[in-house]
Amino acid sequence: MADTHIVYLFDDYGRFMGEQTLALSAPHPRRFTDIAPTLEENKISVFNFTSWVNVDMDFFKLSLDTLKADAIKRLRDFFNAKIDLIKSDNAQYEIDTWPIQNAEWTAWVANNTAPTPYVDALSAARGVDKPTLMGKIGYKSVGVATIQGTQHGLEDQIKAATTEEELLLVKWDI
Repeated sequence: MADTHIVYLFDDYGRFMGEQTLALSAPHPRRFTDIAPTLEENKISVFNFTSWVNVDMDFFKLSLDTLKADAIKRLRDFFNAKIDLIKSDNAQYEIDTWPIQNAEWTAWVANNTAPTPYVDALSAARGVDKPTLMGKIGYKSVGVATIQGTQHGLEDQIKAATTEEELLLVKWDI
């Protein structure tokens, strides 16, 4: 039994990018298949997740603006899924109170004697001391801000790309 195998790589748009020999136990690239493309001159091999299709080069040529718009949509879908995961542990009425909790946490961080009526009531009802509860609120708030900031930074990179090659360098496997 062989300890290695050949995988065929494709980019975010399904286009063939080359082949690689990997150890069976090695980490594999994000976009690969064990199915070998049949390459034709003046054609681009595109993987459609079941087989390779060869298309004319002009057929697959998309404008940079179209590629950027597609990349931003996929990026936003990716980060929305991360936020949805955070929200999935909460009832909608709890999520609706996050702006109040965040405002009181921000005020409390600046001055721990600032009035925080909502968090005080929540702390008392939950039986958790205020500093512990503020820590949980802050962790969630900073986590969401980090996700949002990362997304916006990647969107800026996408918008700044002047070539398709630059665009393909923007990665968000976070």
